[in-house]
Amino acid sequence: MKKISAFLALLTALMLILSSCDVVKPVSEIDPNKPSPPSGNTDRIDPVIDPADDKWSWGYTENTLGESWFLDGKKDNPFFTVQPDEEGLLTISFFDAGTEAAPGRSSSDSSILVSEMHVTNEPGSEKEFDLVFTDPFTAFDTISEEYYVRGDYVSLFDDLTSSAFRSTVYPQEYIILHTDGTAEDNYEGTAYPGSWYVENAHRLLYHDAETDSDIRFYYSYSENGSFIGLTNSAGELWEPFSI
Repeated sequence: MKKISAFLALLTALMLILSSCDVVKPVSEIDPNKPSPPSGNTDRIDPVIDPADDKWSWGYTENTLGESWFLDGKKDNPFFTVQPDEEGLLTISFFDAGTEAAPGRSSSDSSILVSEMHVTNEPGSEKEFDLVFTDPFTAFDTISEEYYVRGDYVSLFDDLTSSAFRSTVYPQEYIILHTDGTAEDNYEGTAYPGSWYVENAHRLLYHDAETDSDIRFYYSYSENGSFIGLTNSAGELWEPFSI
């Protein structure tokens, strides 16, 4: 971004402010194109997201929808939460339907095993699971053969790629996110190459190839849950528009 650097001094303080805001798109029904496979065919489910990677949560709170993975993507179903600590260890807590950050069946840091992109617990635990993550919003338990969903990845991806995003601070600048992961930052008529990907339920990461720098954008929604654009770490809103 050509003008974003002016805001970077405010990064730490503003990130703390943003972390308290629930900017996650409401959880919808599970993607109908991703049904649970028949029994015995779980080998068709390939992990995509490496659970050892630190992209789980940001400003984590147990009440944040984006960190609650609901069975079949329905908010009245059982769910689990994932929380990394500063050492990169994961805590996965399972909750019964209808509970809200209440004490429930929980696995401790020491019982979580991360291997070959699977998350499992030690044999004999109260809640046994073997989770693989097929996109930033979808987990599959190979033991119960059930999906857990924390957001509508398909809808969000469409929101991000169906229009350009213009800076509300510098209207002469806009970005375009292409469906193949490439991007461009257009400033005063000159296009600069970039790339991007959905990092998690809160944010995407934009890589500026010209400056070899990474910028995180957070998904922003209105009070009624409508997608209204992207907000960078400095608090600058980028609104969608048609070119």
